[in-house]
Amino acid sequence: MEDTNSESGAYENRTRVCDLGYLRHAYRRPDGGIGWRCASEPLDAWVKKGGDPLEAEGRKCLCNGLMANIGMPQVRRDGSVERPLLTAGDEVCHIHRLMTPASPSYAARDVLEFLLQNRSEPSDHEAVHPAGS
Repeated sequence: MEDTNSESGAYENRTRVCDLGYLRHAYRRPDGGIGWRCASEPLDAWVKKGGDPLEAEGRKCLCNGLMANIGMPQVRRDGSVERPLLTAGDEVCHIHRLMTPASPSYAARDVLEFLLQNRSEPSDHEAVHPAGS
């Protein structure tokens, strides 16, 4: 999609950085301590922390992309702005069911209705109750 990091060329021009770190993974450092790494951080940093270079191949920064998705992109020192990241999910192969030639777009409500169409209402014992209720 244009103007998003979902375009491979646009993303490849982005400097790899993990500066938000919301989705980092813990690992045991050689000194026995706990360290944090992200497959979307600069490759040399990932490898230095024991990460497999193949695991980093093609990885995109979800933290910065999702923040841009909600209108809160980071602005870099050079003035560049983090771009949104289109995420599709496993059900993207069914997206054509939400559109017609007369209506080539869809809303969140359409997606929710599609995902829930064959689901029955939960019984009382299946309902999720907030803690303390």
